[in-house]
Amino acid sequence: MTFDWLKDPQWIIAIATFIAVLVALFKDWISDGINKPKIILGLRNKEPHIVWDYSYGTIKKLFRIKIINKGNTVAKNCYVKVLSVFPQPKEKFFEPDKLKWSSAPLNMEYRYESLHNQDISQLVPIHREHIDISPKGGWEFCDLFNCILGDDHINFVSSGMRRFLAWEKTYFVTIEICGENIKPKKATFKISYFHDTHKTRIDWVKNISQ
Repeated sequence: MTFDWLKDPQWIIAIATFIAVLVALFKDWISDGINKPKIILGLRNKEPHIVWDYSYGTIKKLFRIKIINKGNTVAKNCYVKVLSVFPQPKEKFFEPDKLKWSSAPLNMEYRYESLHNQDISQLVPIHREHIDISPKGGWEFCDLFNCILGDDHINFVSSGMRRFLAWEKTYFVTIEICGENIKPKKATFKISYFHDTHKTRIDWVKNISQ
């Protein structure tokens, strides 16, 4: 087999043109694949994923999730939302709600009313719900929920402070991580609840897939 046609300038120009077209069509796709954020989640039953608070004469156990960006670019305006709890709590409280970033400061521009007809200076500021996560291993902790010894409620750390009485020993919680330049990703973890807060734990049911 001979390849004399490769010596023809017109063929060479045609092939070069075809390659240039392919590069032009797919360069953004290739670039996004290389440079986009890559989010992974970390969950453990030990510090710093768990934080103990002994203030005000109570024993409070806070569970946190670690959001890590293994990609090559900043994950912009990220937030974590609780989508569902199963079994559904008996209180008809539950609506999807954004959780609080552990390091997020209070946002004085956005406040909620604890009582009606309050002056703006009396309204309670909420924590910032969106945050950027640095690339190449950058991370942020997000507060999930807390339990207080002697109180059988599970309290999600969100703007609405969603809480419910833990009638069951096991709950399955689905969360979603979203951002300006990442596709929404869902994950599910299990809460194994005990009246003794020290024994309460969480475990993955389904982590996110990239």
